[in-house]
Amino acid sequence: MEEPGPPSAQTTRSVFHEGVTPWMRSARVQAQNDAQRASGGDGIHQLPAPILVKDAYKEDLQHTEHARKLELEQEEARIVDQIEEQRFKHCRMYFIVGCFGLPLLLFVNVIHFCEDFNAESGSFRIRTYLWLSVIVGLLQSFLWILWFTAFRIVDSITFDLLSIYNSTVPFGYLV
Repeated sequence: MEEPGPPSAQTTRSVFHEGVTPWMRSARVQAQNDAQRASGGDGIHQLPAPILVKDAYKEDLQHTEHARKLELEQEEARIVDQIEEQRFKHCRMYFIVGCFGLPLLLFVNVIHFCEDFNAESGSFRIRTYLWLSVIVGLLQSFLWILWFTAFRIVDSITFDLLSIYNSTVPFGYLV
């Protein structure tokens, strides 16, 4: 059996690469992880092989990397949820304001959120408001066209009394 000699003259690598600490290093490479014989004063005793620090460090590193990845995924999911909620609030606000006789704002709402309208991953709530925006916008556009046709273009004897009304002030006189 070889006697342990001084540390090898090779360039020293990290403990985690070698699997043994520097003071356990000998002239021969420790290739096996089995019990080693050592002689003492009373006789030969079986000593267990050194615990490979490399494996313990690797498991700990994998555990911390996995925990960090989970934290990052949860953070990303939280940020995406906040963004989706903010986009939903904007879409709903545009719809509500557009319902007060502004069909152009409803169409802008549909154009602005069109990626949610087409994408399967888009929010169902936003898609619902976009469909409502299309329907209400078309209905309001039709009513505005009817309004201007009746009160602006067709100016006959039947509408003589109504011609004093303005399209911006539908009821009453301008003062």
